[in-house]
Amino acid sequence: MATGVAAMLLALVALPAAADPDAEPSAAVTLAAPADPLARLAGTWELSTPRAAWRDRERAIRQATARLGLLVREPARRQLRDEIPVHYRVELARAAEGLRTHAGAYDLTFPVDDAPHPWTDPWGKRIEVRQRLAGAALVQRFESRSGALTQTMAVDARGERVRLDVQVEARRLPRPVRFSVRYRRR
Repeated sequence: MATGVAAMLLALVALPAAADPDAEPSAAVTLAAPADPLARLAGTWELSTPRAAWRDRERAIRQATARLGLLVREPARRQLRDEIPVHYRVELARAAEGLRTHAGAYDLTFPVDDAPHPWTDPWGKRIEVRQRLAGAALVQRFESRSGALTQTMAVDARGERVRLDVQVEARRLPRPVRFSVRYRRR
């Protein structure tokens, strides 16, 4: 009888046999869905600190134009302020055609495929738009004959905050305009 009890105890504490890799998972096993960066970015985002965002943009514009001649420096700064908006609210949503981005007067929808897509902005300027994922970040690039604006949006681990890194390059600028803006989920 002692042998029978020992065999039962061994059966209870014995390691389970290796699972068949082709077997269907049991109902108790839940498989985690793959992380979807676009789903994490979708939503309405508002500036966390508007004053700091505008201050950082202004500082970046001043640094990028510091080496320009006196007569062209201020007109260049005005033009950059007009062409590099800091939006208080940004809305991102999945659409049948790809990703819809709405910010201020800008409302555009393109696939996230890194292919160039022609677009005319609200003021009639012809631009090529590219969108791609770089890990968990969305990279949007707007190119025209005069330069390019690249925005990289990365959401934090909790999905509550976004850091938007902006870089503007132009032929006539001695160096790129670079700054970051922080948004929080609304």
